[in-house]
Amino acid sequence: MDAFWQSLCEALVCVSPQFTEQSSHRESLDRATAFLYAQVASLPRMLRVGTWLGLAAFRTEVVLTNFARFEQLSRERRVAAIARWADGPLPPGRQLFRALRNLAVLPYFESPAAPAVRTSKRSEEHTSELQSR
Repeated sequence: MDAFWQSLCEALVCVSPQFTEQSSHRESLDRATAFLYAQVASLPRMLRVGTWLGLAAFRTEVVLTNFARFEQLSRERRVAAIARWADGPLPPGRQLFRALRNLAVLPYFESPAAPAVRTSKRSEEHTSELQSR
C-alpha cells in the first residue's frame, strides 16, 4: 500500500501506538488502510474524482505549509494537518475528512486484531460510574 494512504489512515484513526500493542496496532492499521483505499476506489466516478481532487489539494497544501510531503511528517503534524481541513472553514474539506475518518475508524476497531487501547485509571472510573447508573 502507498505510504500516503498508510500515513493518512494512521492520522485519521489517531490512536497512538504507545497506547496499544504494536503488532495488533500495525495489523489493524493495515486492514483499515486497505479498506479505506478500496472504498475510495469503488466510489462512483464523479465522487471518486472529487475525492482524488480534494486529496490532491490537501497534499499540495501540506507541502506548501510544511515543506515536506504528508507521509514524511511526524504523526502529530499529520494529525494537525488533517484537523486543519476537518475543522476548517471549507465545507467540502470538512465533509471529505469526516467521510475518510469514518471509513478508517470502523475497520481499525472491527479488525480481529483490534488493539485494546489502554485507558487511564480516571477514564476507567468514569466508565464504571456511568455503567452503575
